[in-house]
Order: sequence, then structure tokens, then C-alpha cells
Amino acid sequence: MAVDTLTTNADGPSVTGLVSGILDDAQQLFKQQVALVRAEIKSDFQQAVRATVLVGVGALALVPAVFLLCNMLVYVLHEQMSFQLWASYGIVGGVFALLGGALLA
Repeated sequence: MAVDTLTTNADGPSVTGLVSGILDDAQQLFKQQVALVRAEIKSDFQQAVRATVLVGVGALALVPAVFLLCNMLVYVLHEQMSFQLWASYGIVGGVFALLGGALLA
């Protein structure tokens, strides 16, 4: 009787055929999941690269702006407060040195 359940009968496929189909479907599903994970990782990596490039370009554009603003502060101190030019550079440089040291600490 057990042998009869493993063979194909007139009503439908055999148990081994069903198990084989389930295993094939599971294998195909696993392959699709792996492909989906790879595609998601590739997409996330591309987005991260784009974001990094934009941050780098933005930082590169800010460097001269910071130098020019610092130079402007020096001349504001020199003109408005009547400090010597060397003292104005010292004050602005000292403030930024203290700020940088505080951020590093």
C-alpha cells in the first residue's frame, strides 16, 4: 500500500513529483532572493557613492568661502575697531584655534 502512494495514480501527480516540485520552487525562490539582495546592495552602494561625491564637492566649495569670511572678519576688526592688522589676524586666528580645539576635545 505504501508503494501505491509513491506512484502516479489517475487522480494526480505522485508524492515524489510533488516533493520534487516543491524543492525546485524553493531553489528558484532562493535564487531570486539572492538576486534581489544583490540588486539592493548595488543600488544602496551607488546611492552612497553619489552622496559622498556631493558631500565632497560641497566641502571643497566651502573651503575658499571659509577663508574669505575669515579674511573679512580680520578687516572688519581692523576698520571698525581700529585694531592693528596683525592684531586682527591674531584675534580671528585665535578664535578659530580655540573653536577647533574645543571641537577636537
